[in-house]
Amino acid sequence: MTVKPHLYTSPKNLAVSLSSLEPHTKFYKGSQPMAIPPYTLEDVWDLFEDQFARCTWVIPIRGTPPWPDCTAAAILQEYSEGPCESAQDSSAAVLTSSEIIWTRDALRSFWSFLLQLREVQSLGPISLSFHAAPVTHIDAKVTDGTSSITTGRRPSAPTLLDTDHIKVYHDARYAVHLRNVLRAWSHTYNQPVTGPGNNKASTQSELAAASASAGSSSDKGSEAKVRLLKNVRLVLLDEQCQGILTC
Repeated sequence: MTVKPHLYTSPKNLAVSLSSLEPHTKFYKGSQPMAIPPYTLEDVWDLFEDQFARCTWVIPIRGTPPWPDCTAAAILQEYSEGPCESAQDSSAAVLTSSEIIWTRDALRSFWSFLLQLREVQSLGPISLSFHAAPVTHIDAKVTDGTSSITTGRRPSAPTLLDTDHIKVYHDARYAVHLRNVLRAWSHTYNQPVTGPGNNKASTQSELAAASASAGSSSDKGSEAKVRLLKNVRLVLLDEQCQGILTC
């Protein structure tokens, strides 16, 4: 079934005891949270202590959020007509890029993961929304005429509305926990073994098969588990959609 992202409010049947977690812990090892003025890191930690405050992590899908050092994102486009690159080459692009490179399957997997996180309520009441930016300008890089990575929508004075993105609304006291969970999330890509008569494959069909075969053994090739949000810098917003910090 095709997943169609849109707005999901917090579940109505919230449990009385939402979580046994402490309000916040440390960010993951090696992280370097940077406060966005006029916020300071002290202000941020004070906000995390407020049991009534809400925050939002922004996950870019295509484009670059307009805050310093935020990681850009792109979507790997797969074409069904004409010769196509192999799924192995496609997953290699995801593994080696400095941007967040999404595939269609990875996006479906991530959205499903967020819905499950919302339902279990282990990190308090979570709401989700997806925003698609209007098409104004698209920069495309074509590889062998078979696929492209679109990273566009970058006007001279960009705003967040110029970026395709997902927002994860949550209680401020769980902001650190949620960032660590997002970092830990992974998607499995199938890397088929190429051979005579099988050196070209449909990227779309191969990557679609990866989700179905994830976690199971297969003699058709190896699997690569990729943590797309591991070495990236996301932005955290306050209730007025102002930047608090990047991490």
